[in-house]
Amino acid sequence: MPVYVFAQSENGWIGFDPGIPQAANVGPFRLRWVEMGEGYSLQGACDPLPIVEAPPPDVCFTMAMTEFPVYATSSQDSDILTMMQSEDYVAVIAQSSPDWFEVDLSIGSLGVPETGWVESQWINLNGPCQSLLIQGPEEPGMTLLSEGEEPIISYIHMLTPLQGWAIGYVDEDEDHVLYTEDGGKSWVDVSPPEPGVSEGQLKVKALGSFLDAQIARIAYRVYFQDSPFYFLRFWTTDDGGVSWTYGGETTVLDINELDQPLKFIDSSHGWLLHESFVGAGHHRYEFFQSQDGGKSYDNLHETQDTSSTCHSTDFAFSDASFGWMTLHCPFLPGAVYVATTYDGGISWESLTLPPPTPNPDIFRESSSCWTESPHLFSQETGALSMVCVLEDGQGSENFVLLTDDGGLTWESHQAPEGKLLLLEPAKGWILGRDIHWSDNGGRDWDYVKSVSWDGQFSFVNDLEGWAVARSEDEIALVITRDGGQSWALIEPSTNEPIRAETSGEIGYCKLVAVGPVTAYRRPSFAATEFAEVPVDIILEALAQTSDGWIGFDPATAQAANIGVFRLRWVPPGSALEMSEDCASLPIVEGPKPGICFTMPMSETPIYSSPDTSTEVVATLVLEDYVEVEGRYGSDWVRVDLSEGNLAMPIMGWMESFHLNLNCPNMDLPEVSP
Repeated sequence: MPVYVFAQSENGWIGFDPGIPQAANVGPFRLRWVEMGEGYSLQGACDPLPIVEAPPPDVCFTMAMTEFPVYATSSQDSDILTMMQSEDYVAVIAQSSPDWFEVDLSIGSLGVPETGWVESQWINLNGPCQSLLIQGPEEPGMTLLSEGEEPIISYIHMLTPLQGWAIGYVDEDEDHVLYTEDGGKSWVDVSPPEPGVSEGQLKVKALGSFLDAQIARIAYRVYFQDSPFYFLRFWTTDDGGVSWTYGGETTVLDINELDQPLKFIDSSHGWLLHESFVGAGHHRYEFFQSQDGGKSYDNLHETQDTSSTCHSTDFAFSDASFGWMTLHCPFLPGAVYVATTYDGGISWESLTLPPPTPNPDIFRESSSCWTESPHLFSQETGALSMVCVLEDGQGSENFVLLTDDGGLTWESHQAPEGKLLLLEPAKGWILGRDIHWSDNGGRDWDYVKSVSWDGQFSFVNDLEGWAVARSEDEIALVITRDGGQSWALIEPSTNEPIRAETSGEIGYCKLVAVGPVTAYRRPSFAATEFAEVPVDIILEALAQTSDGWIGFDPATAQAANIGVFRLRWVPPGSALEMSEDCASLPIVEGPKPGICFTMPMSETPIYSSPDTSTEVVATLVLEDYVEVEGRYGSDWVRVDLSEGNLAMPIMGWMESFHLNLNCPNMDLPEVSP
């Protein structure tokens, strides 16, 4: 059988025209490929065949059919990275919502080392694209706080004097994600669809990292009764909590765990440190890193022995590679340490700090010294606190250490007791029950105010700040507008909640192969096989036939197929598991095997004869389909309306330009009136 050859790859594969309809495929995706060798020969004008970059296997691509933009983020207001042209193609990484797809411009025809975002209207998929969506938990999300409730704010992060985020609750065991636009007086519950406390679960607590009014990253810690483990479940939003993407889950050891923050330095790069005290002075570390904006996390230390006698007090990163971890090492007396990483947290080196200049003998006078409150403004410029407990029981001495050469040398200054919070290298506070301010990088500290509570603070400038104030069992939200000299109580309430959408599409009918399953192009064993369904891949079931075949969305490009022809089919009795909302699957009449059908994409008249002046015996509409018996010349085809969804005992004629074929054999016979 001769076929037309159009291209070759650099490694000798030959691309030919398969002679089948491909309305959506463009460029090299229209070709099929054979490896040259025995059994093939080239004839005719084959020298030279153009050498093309063939799309690699096992990659989900989108193929441009017209010009469209690729944005820096999933927003039309962000920068345009490039314009895709017809026949360009790039790898699709994920679908963050029904409206946006993330693409990798380095894989495909462009070769640009960036990732970007494409609106769904331009997406034209080819390849293994079934698993683009990360599925969320199967349980429904927690009930959002209704209007007029009075949440307790347990963590606050303000962005401007009016806008900010918080973690809060009404039920202490169930955290919600909240957003304000009036300085913290009223809040909207924008929580992701994380399941709330249920049977066997003790509490659902949240950690948050908030970059701006749109971008938030959340990690929920889900605790279980009588379990030595708890779940970490991750969520991400780029539209202020209107929609959320599920970032997967992991299990960590719940043994005297020590809370560490979730920290993102930009919309892509973030970390979460989990530390457990496992006894005998040893601590176990698990360091989770995300490089895709919280859609997935890697446990950088999963295969490493991370047991240490040092406790991590905090960490900070200046960019995707360079970071500090401050440490408390009580079994290593006589020195103080900070760990540094140059590879995003994969490996760490211990950096020994010099004694502070105000008291060079402090390491001998102290029973224990450690570092905390790291701040990094670049790989060269940073600051941290050093705390030394005095052996004579007379309290502690505290210092601020500054570097502008990446830690090679340090400048140290005496400081009050408390947590260091810097807005910039030169300005910041020491925050505790005594509040102090410095505008010269910690060299001098001015007393501001004493308070009777411990606080988690959030300042947006040198005057306006908020604190979650705690005193014994009491907790309150307070605000200052004079740099901490006076504090006023805020009594927060909630507005009408927003129920977030999620890319997990919770609630559809899930279809999962738990063993070998063959899918067919039509619901019959006599139909052409489509593919082996990968085990554990989640598919969306959309329909069923009266005899038990299940039709699912194959997530492949099908610009020409409509209605039931867009489905692929698995037979009854297969090694399948179905869950979620499957009871209401519609029962449809699937197309029979071995028949050539046409699927009109607009209203199509059927004439009694191959002549537009004759009687219109029927009119087909979108998603109708009927059998095509053959061609009459180049302008007409004969159709049988008894085969298809109409089941009408009518033979008729259709103009050829309405044809949209789905046929086992594309060579239609010639027929006559």
